[in-house]
Amino acid sequence: MPIEKKLIHLGRSRVISIPKTWLSLAEEKEGKKIISIAMEVDGCITLSPIFEKEKANVTRLASKDTIANNPGRIAIEQ
Repeated sequence: MPIEKKLIHLGRSRVISIPKTWLSLAEEKEGKKIISIAMEVDGCITLSPIFEKEKANVTRLASKDTIANNPGRIAIEQ
């Protein structure tokens, strides 16, 4: 079951917050600090954590099929 997050107005943009516990869990599993989040929009919005030494591979994002097999990935359906 998806978790619903409200959009927050920030200037002329809208944002969602990611719970600290989700980020902490992903960091614990990888053993690395998350430095940013990559976003892919293709029928759904896919957020992928970018860890400290992974920054060069930003374009390598998971497809919808591999998200279920990778708990470090977060997918938000439109």
